[in-house]
Amino acid sequence: NPPKPTSAPTAGTATNPPKPTSTPTAGAATNPPKPTNAPTAGTATNPPKPTSTPTAGTATNPPKPTNAPTAGNATNPPKPTSTPDAAQTSNPTSTPEITETPMPTESPEPTETPEPTPSPEPTSTPTPAPTGKLYERVPGIEMPGEKVNGHEYIGTLSIPSLGLKVPVQRNWSYENLSVSPCRYSGSAYADNLAIIAHTYHFGKLSSLALDATITFTDMENNVFRYVVREKNTISPNDANEIAHSGYDLTLVTCTLSGTKRVAVYCERVK
Repeated sequence: NPPKPTSAPTAGTATNPPKPTSTPTAGAATNPPKPTNAPTAGTATNPPKPTSTPTAGTATNPPKPTNAPTAGNATNPPKPTSTPDAAQTSNPTSTPEITETPMPTESPEPTETPEPTPSPEPTSTPTPAPTGKLYERVPGIEMPGEKVNGHEYIGTLSIPSLGLKVPVQRNWSYENLSVSPCRYSGSAYADNLAIIAHTYHFGKLSSLALDATITFTDMENNVFRYVVREKNTISPNDANEIAHSGYDLTLVTCTLSGTKRVAVYCERVK
């Protein structure tokens, strides 16, 4: 008595082979796999198409040189760069091209150097015109004279209190003394004038009072005024007392006996 088949036999048996499923297993012999929209690159059935950016360095698509290739490779040898500054050796720059050496220009002919314009001499400040009498500015000058009848006179002596007014000659001598009083030494300009005379000109000299006024006028009408300060009797040989009395004006004459000399010393009134 064999077993009866069940209503659901076991799948895969000879009596009831399995039916194919709606989605068979890919790769089986009964239902080979259809190519997909994106097949696996590199298979024999569908060789890979080159991509828009292929892998650099493959045999199928050799790499194109880039805009900035690596310096120093065989494909793109480096261009010579300029010698960098000492402080920038890490980034060499291009070597400048050698420029053509310019031809030397002709030297211009030397032009004559103009002589410098002389600087104007500095103008000195004009010296104001001197004021005052010449004898006052130059007291050492000689007193002017004038000759009359062979005798040279340097001025006129006046003693109002004695009623005396006489010309005075430049140089003394016994001949000149017989004509008029004479200058013995000095000058009215230097305040050391000494005048001598005979008694017939200076006979009243001994009576002259102290503080009496005396004037001397030179040939240019310059008037010098004096006052009597001292009277004295001196030796006839005492010439030093006459020439170096220390007064501005000294008058000398003989005494009435002729053995002594009367000296009158005067101070100039300025």
